[in-house]
Amino acid sequence: MVPAWETRTKRAVLESLGIDERRLRERRVVQFNQLHFETWQLSDSFEIFWAASVRDPTPLESGNRQISGVRIQRRTPVNKDLEAEGLLSNQPLQQPNAKRDRD
Repeated sequence: MVPAWETRTKRAVLESLGIDERRLRERRVVQFNQLHFETWQLSDSFEIFWAASVRDPTPLESGNRQISGVRIQRRTPVNKDLEAEGLLSNQPLQQPNAKRDRD
């Protein structure tokens, strides 16, 4: 989708792949050195991942943001037990009455 050493806008990449941006969910962003790594869940089994320069003044949320290194990859559940129960696997299980170790 994006040749090596080149960038394209998020909007162009998603349109080329036929992905409706409104269907993306569970956004995760990590900054490492001069890059933002952004991951979105596409389905229960797959996610899309790309990189964007921290020097780009375009807001990271914008469809006009330049991205590179686009990959669609299999999702790795954080917790297979949660996945089996149909819960979001990359979200921590919230137990409101759980006692903390330091209490």
